Amino acid sequence: MILPKSEDSPAAPANRRGSARLTASKGGQETGAWSAARMYVEARLKNPGSADFPWYDRSAIHFIGNGKYRINSYVDATNSFGGTIRTNYSCVVRMESGEWALESISMQ
Repeated sequence: MILPKSEDSPAAPANRRGSARLTASKGGQETGAWSAARMYVEARLKNPGSADFPWYDRSAIHFIGNGKYRINSYVDATNSFGGTIRTNYSCVVRMESGEWALESISMQ
C-alpha cells in the first residue's frame, strides 16, 4: 500500500551518503533531531532492516547552537556475517529551511 506523502512525514534517504532531508516535525526540535540522526545512521548500515535503536533519550541530545544538535547514541544491527553488533554513533544535524540536514556523522 502506498500512502500519500504529507508535509510532516520524513523523506526517504536518497542514497546511503545522507543527502536526504527530514522535514521538521510538530513534536519539537529535539525529537526531530533524534529522528533525523536515526535516519542518517540507518542509511549507512549494511542491513538497515535489522536496526534496533534505543527508546528516545533526551539526555543523548545536545543543542550546540545555530540550529545544530549533536546526538550520541547506539544502534544494534546485524553485520554481513549475520551477527548482531552494537555501533555507537555521534551525529550532528542542523535545521535548514524547515528540514534536517546532516552536518557530520561518526560510527564506531
